[in-house]
Amino acid sequence: MNDDTTTEETITITKGSTHSLHIRCPYNHAYIQRIRQITDRKWEPKQKMWIIPYTIAAIQEFTSQFDPDEVQITPELWVDNEELQQWKANRGNKQWSKEPLQKALKLRGYSRKTIKAYYKQVERFLSSLSLKNKDVTTSNIQMYCLGLLERGISHSSVNQTISALRFYCKHVLHHPMDL
Repeated sequence: MNDDTTTEETITITKGSTHSLHIRCPYNHAYIQRIRQITDRKWEPKQKMWIIPYTIAAIQEFTSQFDPDEVQITPELWVDNEELQQWKANRGNKQWSKEPLQKALKLRGYSRKTIKAYYKQVERFLSSLSLKNKDVTTSNIQMYCLGLLERGISHSSVNQTISALRFYCKHVLHHPMDL
């Protein structure tokens, strides 16, 4: 699948300003009906996009209307908004599986030892999260890494953890993290 197909078939949400979010989507009656459910949304015909307020309430309304797999979040908004990170990261990641991570690492030519180290680092991080909060967010990763440093884990090991989690977020969850 090429990028053009993905862009045309998915909804893209971007940060418009400090007070607004921009939503671009293919013409789809169901999508339009769902967007119309969001309070204070408006259609911008010249730019062919919907504008919604950049508020927690509007984001919650948006996330309740759409499946995370239908939506692409731009990197600058991804870094800026943990609520969207959590919504996207929770799209069925109820059970940790190392296969997607191993496959992504193999496809990019990583060594057997690096593959093993990375999936162990990611597995440890995910198992450290509470059962009710399995969200992969920037703050969760930062708190985890700070906890490792406080326990006396070496900086090089923590750097490997960060690299593993960055790779996992970018190539498995398909969202880059600003770590």
